[in-house]
Amino acid sequence: MRFAAAVVAVLAASSVADADGDWDPRGGPGIDLASNVALAALCEFEGHLYIGTENPGVGARIYRTTNGVSFTAVATAGFGDGVTKVTEFEVFGSFLYCGTASPAGGAIYRSDDGVTWTRVSPFGFGSADNAEVTALAEFAGDLYAGTRNTGAGGAQLWKSADGTTWTESVTTDGFGDADNTSINDLEVDGSFLFAVTTNDVDGGNYVRVTSGDAFTVLVDDGFGTDRNSAFTALEVYRGEMYIGTRNTSDGYEIWSTPDDLGYYRRLKEGGGDSANVAVADLERFGEYMYVGVESVGEAFEVLRTDDGGHYGQEDSDGFEDPGNFRANDFAQFGNKLWCGTSNPSGGGLYEASIPSGGKDSSSNDDDDDDDHRWRAHCFVATAAWGSTAVPRVERLRQVRDRRVEACDAGRRFTGLYRASAPPVARVVGGSELLRALVRRALPE
Repeated sequence: MRFAAAVVAVLAASSVADADGDWDPRGGPGIDLASNVALAALCEFEGHLYIGTENPGVGARIYRTTNGVSFTAVATAGFGDGVTKVTEFEVFGSFLYCGTASPAGGAIYRSDDGVTWTRVSPFGFGSADNAEVTALAEFAGDLYAGTRNTGAGGAQLWKSADGTTWTESVTTDGFGDADNTSINDLEVDGSFLFAVTTNDVDGGNYVRVTSGDAFTVLVDDGFGTDRNSAFTALEVYRGEMYIGTRNTSDGYEIWSTPDDLGYYRRLKEGGGDSANVAVADLERFGEYMYVGVESVGEAFEVLRTDDGGHYGQEDSDGFEDPGNFRANDFAQFGNKLWCGTSNPSGGGLYEASIPSGGKDSSSNDDDDDDDHRWRAHCFVATAAWGSTAVPRVERLRQVRDRRVEACDAGRRFTGLYRASAPPVARVVGGSELLRALVRRALPE
C-alpha cells in the first residue's frame, strides 16, 4: 500500500484539555421548524449568512440572516423537487451554489441574489445512485462537485466551467476503486485539488488532482487501518494539510502532511473518548483551527488548536445541549465563527468571537508562517531511522529546536532545510545503504 511506504510519525497527544470557549446560541431548534433536524451547511454570500437544513419530512430549507437574530426562508419544501438535505455551499463567479440530496439523486442549485434558486444539474448527474452531492470547490477556473454513490460504481467527481454544463472530469469509479463510495470533502492547496473518500473495505483514501484532471491516490488504506473507514474533512493550516477521519471502533483521528510524503498523527482515539467517532469539519479562523466532532450516544465536542498539535475543547459538550450530536459545518461571517448542529429536536446555530489575542481571519499570514511547522520537518533523520519516536531522532529535534533555531541565522538555515529536504529524504528512505550512512553520520 502507498501509505505503508511513507514516513510516519505519531506526534499528537491522545486527549484534549478542559473546556475553554464561548459559543452563543443564535437559531434553534431548527430555526423555525423542529423538523429541521440538522443545520447542515453554512456560507457567507453578499452580506448574509446562509443556512441549509436537513428535513426528511417536509423538505430542506435555506435561510439567511444578517445578524443571527432574524431569519428569512429563501428556499422551502425541498425546492419543490423532494430535496431532503442541503449538503454544501460554494461561491463560484457571481452565484451561490448548493449541493443537495434527494431520493431522485443529488443535484446542484444556484442563485445570484440568494432568493431565487435554479437547478443547474441533472438529478444524480443522470443516475439516482448519485444520491447526494457531497462536496463543492472552485479549482483552476471550474466548479467541481463530488458525489456519494449508493450503487456499485463508486463515487464520482464532476466539473463545470459555467456552472450549468457538467463533465465527468476525473472519476466515474471512485478514483479507480469502486469501494470509494463517497467524496466527503474537497480542498484546494496551491496547484492541486485534494479529495478524501469513504471506503468501508480498505479505509479512507486521500487523492491529489491536477488542473489537467490527472489524479494520484496518495493514501489508500485509512492510514494503515480499515477502521478509519472514511477521511471526512480537509483543511490547510500553517502550511500543512490536515485530514480528519471517521473511526467507529476507536474514535476519530486527525493527521497532517506538509508535503504528501510524510503523514503525522496529531490526535487519536476520539481525543480520549471513543464515542467521538468522526471529524465533521475543520475550519481555520484567525490563527486557530477548529475541529467539529460527531459523537454517538453523547453530545459532540468542538476543539481548537493554535499549532496543529495541541487541542483544547471549546465550550461544553454539545454547546450545553445534550441533543447536539454533530457539529456539521463552520463558516465565518461578520468577524464571527458560526456552527450548525444536528439534533433530533431541531438543529442549532451558534456563534463565537475570535479568541483573545487572535488575528483577523482575513489575514493570510499563517499560510506562510513556519513558526509551528517544525514539528513535522525532521525529514532526513526520520527517513534514516524510520520513525520520529527513535531516541536519536528526538535528541536531534531537541538540538534543532533549542540551539539551532535560537537565533535568526539558525532559523534561516532550518527554513532552507525544510524547503530542500523532502526529495533527499525520499532517496534516503528508499536505500538501506544510504539510511545506514546517514545514521552513522548524524551525531549522538
